[in-house]
Amino acid sequence: MTPAVKKVLLVLVVIYLVFRLVTDPVGSAESVKVVFGAFESLGVFFEALAT
Repeated sequence: MTPAVKKVLLVLVVIYLVFRLVTDPVGSAESVKVVFGAFESLGVFFEALAT
């Protein structure tokens, strides 16, 4: 993939994320909670493995 294509894709993703944030802030907040919840679960899992 050329750098120009990567840059265009990055710009499109950013535009989409901003669009989602503006049109559905509650849904966006829930998505962020889900992502951070997944990271928290992974942390608990690895902590349990370490002990």
